[in-house]
Amino acid sequence: MDEKGYLYILGRQNDMILYGGTNIYPQEIEEALKKCPGVEEVVVFGIKDGHWGEKAVACIIGNVSIPVLKHYCLETLSAYKIPRIFRKVKNFPYTTGGKISRREIRRMFEQGVLI
Repeated sequence: MDEKGYLYILGRQNDMILYGGTNIYPQEIEEALKKCPGVEEVVVFGIKDGHWGEKAVACIIGNVSIPVLKHYCLETLSAYKIPRIFRKVKNFPYTTGGKISRREIRRMFEQGVLI
């Protein structure tokens, strides 16, 4: 709450991806990808990009190929929302609250642990 009594709700602001000056909400991409046949779990996060600021990375658990995921995205998402990098993984790190730890999976990706 500020000095004028205005209440501001903070939360997932750090999850937002700033791609070429446009805000991308990872949850929107995740919801779209969850509807793709074969996708069991998905997490989307941003990584630094020298040209665009950030770009989206999608990590997927499920029985679906990367080309199928890309084609599905082309049909369901605006072009700027399509992840530039896709990775299939076997499992995700979770928070104590049972949610996928975006911070931890981003760290693993940046360290090259996710292939």
